[in-house]
Amino acid sequence: MEALWRICLKNKLILLIFLLEIIFLSSIISVESFPEENKKQSFSNLKKHDPIIISSNEQFSLFPGNGTKENPYRIENYSISTPYLYGIYIKGTSVYFVIQNCFINAGQRRSAIYISFVANGTAVIKNNTIVQSNYGIEILYTDSSIIENNTIENHKNSGIKISSSHFTTISSNHIRKNGGHGIFLDVANYSTMHKNVIEDNLGNGIYSVFSYFSNFSSNYLSHDIVFFYEQETEMYNSCFFSNNLINGLPISINIDKKGEIISGDLGFLMIVNCFNLTITNLNVTESDTGIYIYNSEDIIISNSTLKSTHQESIIISKSENVIFDKNIISYSSKTAINIYFSSNIYLCDNLFFRNYYGIEIDDSFNCSIVYNTFEQNINYAILLKSNSSLVSVHHNLFINNNFLGNSQAYDEGQNNIWYDKETKKGNYWSDYEKEGVYSIDGSAHSYDPFPEGKKETTSTPFYFLSISSSLIFLYITKKKLRKRKIG
Repeated sequence: MEALWRICLKNKLILLIFLLEIIFLSSIISVESFPEENKKQSFSNLKKHDPIIISSNEQFSLFPGNGTKENPYRIENYSISTPYLYGIYIKGTSVYFVIQNCFINAGQRRSAIYISFVANGTAVIKNNTIVQSNYGIEILYTDSSIIENNTIENHKNSGIKISSSHFTTISSNHIRKNGGHGIFLDVANYSTMHKNVIEDNLGNGIYSVFSYFSNFSSNYLSHDIVFFYEQETEMYNSCFFSNNLINGLPISINIDKKGEIISGDLGFLMIVNCFNLTITNLNVTESDTGIYIYNSEDIIISNSTLKSTHQESIIISKSENVIFDKNIISYSSKTAINIYFSSNIYLCDNLFFRNYYGIEIDDSFNCSIVYNTFEQNINYAILLKSNSSLVSVHHNLFINNNFLGNSQAYDEGQNNIWYDKETKKGNYWSDYEKEGVYSIDGSAHSYDPFPEGKKETTSTPFYFLSISSSLIFLYITKKKLRKRKIG
């Protein structure tokens, strides 16, 4: 290496190329692509206004309009900021109204706009900037509302919450950086989500609970996904999905499918009530969750890469006979694989690198975790919760996981085993001191009776190998050119 650096210092051309290659590789690793943000509304011409509370038709008389569909009451061009109250609160009215061109900040204690028990089809919310409240827009027991072309950001909870309200249209909104979900549908049938830009929400981009016959089309999500709380298959089949993208990549929704092969670059993969599917050479990066498998069986996932997911990379729920083989999961902000209410899950020859947790298993049984590598995961590489049982863990490499703790794995389940009964082989533990058993954290008081440890492991990053090889190649090439000039 010293000789290589001497070459770099003596040769300015090589040093320049060396630096350029670092910059180039860094751009490959870290480049993110976002759609152009909607233009910010100008607030200089807005009139400051106290919070607006309306609980009868008569209270609308302070605003222009007459409450008909053709001439609705207009709450418009106001700037409303309040630390404790709702920004705009409307309940129990039957006249038509529109909230438009307003700036609203309710201070994260109340919803910026709260509408409940309003007559069907009378509420329109458009062209507003709504920030830093509890919910941005909250609608309850009100059908056929329209929410369009608003900027909704930085709320403590979800940007939009629609609860027990149906036929809501949510279109062309920019919803981002909320502490909950971007859009939360809670028993909201026949909802339409169309052409929304949804990004960087702490929860999911669109989260649906028991909402039938909903239409999701042409939405652009960044670092978010469309996710459904576990529901019966009929609910999934009732919904319509078209042209939705996550980080510029398609969402693949698979329901009631059999014997198919799925591969390629995707923003998110959902598998519901499927049988005998093969997922291979799949790539998912910078999403919330990469793969969601629910109520399915005989699923194979192999030779795939999931990287930098903001929640669990893979969720396996109420499924059985799933094989996860020769995959790489890295930099998951939560758990690489979360398994619950499932059985006969086989995980072999995978790499789990720098996730928060590696594998978490709960309410599941008959799982095998063998010949995997768990390296530098921040917390436990394997977490077996109280209702996990008959999990077999052996022939794995555990390297520098849970580096602030006393054990690289955790077990509070029943009858889980940390070695191979036939070969009497356990696992490799980088922190094992070659004396006695290796103790596993947790109330199960488990241990690996046949551990191995203290093997030296070294690795060289691929980008350093690329740079070094390029330098050597350039040096040899330049020497050849010099020889030709001399000849």
